[in-house]
Amino acid sequence: MSVNTLILEPPRPHRRAPLGGVTASVRRGTMGLGPDLATGVLYLTDDSACVRLTAPLAEGDEAELVLSQPNGHRTKLVVEAKWCATLSDRNHLVKLQFRRPLPHREIAELAR
Repeated sequence: MSVNTLILEPPRPHRRAPLGGVTASVRRGTMGLGPDLATGVLYLTDDSACVRLTAPLAEGDEAELVLSQPNGHRTKLVVEAKWCATLSDRNHLVKLQFRRPLPHREIAELAR
């Protein structure tokens, strides 16, 4: 294979499961108001999270995501919904894109 036939793509972010005790809250909008929609975190990357919610978010909706560690440290992020899928139990799976990537140190504290 020649160099001309290679397609260079950016590396995919590594999906990591949250550490035990890490919880999430998701509230519509960027003010952190309204009910918490999150019921769990499936995975984290340096620039996104996949979260289970009790209500859907439309593609492009902004929200506030707060990731809490057992030691009390909280990471607050403004996020945008990239996609949303309805599950058979009427909950929703949503990919949330962070406005800014998380530093490696923070990812290490939140996920394995």
